[in-house]
Amino acid sequence: MKKLLSIKEPEKQYQLLASWGNTAVSTLSTQWKNEAQQLAFQGRIEEALQIGRLIFSAGRQFENASLSAFGHWTTANVYHIAERDVEALRHFGLAADLYTKLHDELNRARMSVGHIASFNRAFQIEKALRLAQQVKPILSASHDPVDSIQRLSGVLNNEAILYEQLGRYEEAIKRYHEKIRLWSAWPDQPDKQIQIARTFNNIGYTKMLLNLFSEASFAFDQACRILSQPPLADKHPIDLLRVKVNQARLSAYRQANAEDVMTAYAEAETMRLAIQNDDVHGYQLVGHLPLFMAEWKMSKGLLTLADVQQIEHLQTVYTTANQRWEAGRATLLSAKYALENGRIQKALTQTNNLRQTVANQGEWSLLYETWLLIGQIHTQAGAVHSAVQAWETAVTLLETIGGQIRAGDLRSGFLEGKQSPYLSLAHHFLMQEAWATAFHWLERKRARTLLETFAGNQPIYPESAKPLIAQLEKIQQQRNELSDNAAHAQLDNRILDISRQLSDLLDPGYRWLTGETVSEETIAAALHEQALMLIYVNVQDHLWVLPVTNRGILPARSLGLPIPEVAIDHAIRWIEGTGHTPPAKFDKWVNHMMLSVQPSLQAWYKQLIMPVADLLSTTMELIVVPDGTLHQIPFHALLNDSTGRYLVEETAVSYAHSASAWTAGQQKRPSDTGSLLLAFNSDQLQHTAAVANAVKAAHPDCVVYTEAEATRDKITTIQAQQAHLIHFACHAEFRADSPQFSYLQLADGRFEAIDLLWRSLSAELVTLSACETGKGFFHGGEYWGLARAFLLAGARSVLATHWLVEDVETPLFMKIFYAEWQKGISIRQALRQAQLAFIQSDSRLKHPYFWAPFFTIGAEPLSADFAISDSHFHEFSKFPNEMPQKQ
Repeated sequence: MKKLLSIKEPEKQYQLLASWGNTAVSTLSTQWKNEAQQLAFQGRIEEALQIGRLIFSAGRQFENASLSAFGHWTTANVYHIAERDVEALRHFGLAADLYTKLHDELNRARMSVGHIASFNRAFQIEKALRLAQQVKPILSASHDPVDSIQRLSGVLNNEAILYEQLGRYEEAIKRYHEKIRLWSAWPDQPDKQIQIARTFNNIGYTKMLLNLFSEASFAFDQACRILSQPPLADKHPIDLLRVKVNQARLSAYRQANAEDVMTAYAEAETMRLAIQNDDVHGYQLVGHLPLFMAEWKMSKGLLTLADVQQIEHLQTVYTTANQRWEAGRATLLSAKYALENGRIQKALTQTNNLRQTVANQGEWSLLYETWLLIGQIHTQAGAVHSAVQAWETAVTLLETIGGQIRAGDLRSGFLEGKQSPYLSLAHHFLMQEAWATAFHWLERKRARTLLETFAGNQPIYPESAKPLIAQLEKIQQQRNELSDNAAHAQLDNRILDISRQLSDLLDPGYRWLTGETVSEETIAAALHEQALMLIYVNVQDHLWVLPVTNRGILPARSLGLPIPEVAIDHAIRWIEGTGHTPPAKFDKWVNHMMLSVQPSLQAWYKQLIMPVADLLSTTMELIVVPDGTLHQIPFHALLNDSTGRYLVEETAVSYAHSASAWTAGQQKRPSDTGSLLLAFNSDQLQHTAAVANAVKAAHPDCVVYTEAEATRDKITTIQAQQAHLIHFACHAEFRADSPQFSYLQLADGRFEAIDLLWRSLSAELVTLSACETGKGFFHGGEYWGLARAFLLAGARSVLATHWLVEDVETPLFMKIFYAEWQKGISIRQALRQAQLAFIQSDSRLKHPYFWAPFFTIGAEPLSADFAISDSHFHEFSKFPNEMPQKQ
């Protein structure tokens, strides 16, 4: 090739090629293609292009269409490396046409990695995805590992990047996992470890965008572990730097303290500067580190004038280098700074230009952030109508993208931190006293997954899901046999991955976020004249309550500043702490101990209930819809300091995740043929036998599962799936780090929230008579925990607990509850009667610690039509048949 390139006259070059002959040139062409690409990476574009032209010209000279196609392929690759995508696509197209005429599908597929990437850079994303779908089966069928491993891996990686741009993160993660399985299953190849490490880094980045921080951290750690081992540490410093940059961003996303974030960024910056001196191309690849640092500084109010000047410089650099994503982020950051400093026109000009650019590029996340900022700019400028339009556009974008994500945890992660447009719209209409419209936007952000379930838009897994479910059960069994926490974490991630694969088996046309939020007329019709629903919401650091009755949505009441989460947590812990007092001492000092917990309960009543006190005088049924951290507050235990009465003494109280989900659940019918199911398992909570004995006395036909019989597989039986009542009395634990792994401890191991993903229940009530079963983690508009998991599986209501419950007093509470429910009254009224019985006691039982943890959440009808005495029982238990007194 050097000899050819040294000849300047094209005619003489062709004469030399002719003397070598068709066969020799065809043989040499692969080597020449590699040389052209090396020259292109060195920036010697014209020399590289000359090689490509020589190859396709030789093909014409020898009338060898395959050689001509190869020449166009080589030329296209050079243009692609040079980021001249118009020319690249023209030559990719010429090569593709020739290969199609030759019926050479394999070479057509081999060329696709660069072709797909060029389509992407030219904003032709749909064409890129179609091409990827066409070539994957061809490459995977090839016996050449360069095709079936390396090139197919490249196609999967490009596909994942395309899906990320479209906001289809679930599809992106799936492609990355396919790529890892591809490399992992192949015997050791030179690029195996580096490819796996790069893919773990990409997975971590995607999960970081989904706010799945623990999973992102795990993926980054996996990438770091591989890249830190020789010889990769020396050969691929740029890849390790990418991971370090992402870990720094993760610390910022997780709201770590400023010192830790700055340390992480400083470490990455030191590496970047070292690579800048050594590797210009590598420096360009991670040159956006200063941008990420500036974004974090702005979020913390730490941005300096020097930072702003650097942003404006970066904006120019990125635009010149055609780094469109980085250029867009720099522009967005500059516009935010302009708005903060009162330069409204500059901010508006920048965002309008950016909006048009990113809309053409398909960069949905940038487009969403741009519309949000446009809304803020118009608000500050007083153009309210334009602001509303911008926020509505942002919501449409969110729900279009989010509706394509089938796995619930990924969808909630996607929606986490994206409540702003809903809340901005709600705030605007609250200020306008347009209560129904404000209600509409508040409902759009709440518990949408639960709404889909209650509205009947629940996924049904086909027979083909059974192998995956069996695999999950096997891994679950392995976890129950392990004590190593690190091994547990690895299996947890494997369980999450497989559970998300289940979503791939749903109908391709299935979509979430399609359920309509309830109208004012519909919810009013569902409430009788003595029912009241209170919908709480924190909007722009101000707490509101929207009352709803059978007359419709009443004027919202302002409640002042939100209650700090730390204050709620402290008060609940104080109530829990009283439970450690010895019974004899508790009975003696119960009145004094009640006084110690009353200040918080009184303050919360004054702020949360007193503003709607005028509506309580005619209320017999109260449905509370909390928001955020208000889920932790036992509203039924709030204390009216004027009357000395708890709220539950004034009215029956139940809870709902959203008004729309509650209303949809009114139409849900439990199974008419199912049996009642009690689940007990307790080697330490020995006193649960009292509940079992009480129920069995009333229902002699019940089936009791005791000791080792109280196993996980019993929950999967048809009897369990059709049961009217499922009652668990066992140990439980809420996992704040991974709510989907919160669990009930049965005889053979943990029954976790995630185990309900592929279960279907028809219970009127699931009672979780265990510790902290009502705790949850507010994420993406959903309150994740055990109670929600049972509701999603099909239960209409769940009786759960706010905190640790006592194993002596709880059976007595449950005995009263079931005796009352047996009379045919509603669940919430039966629960109220049990709570009143404790409140009216002369012993320690009147303390809120014993009766206030219990609450019902879901969508029980206001008028009960289900009598417990008409049903049969199944009963799970693992305890001695006695109930000793607590010492």
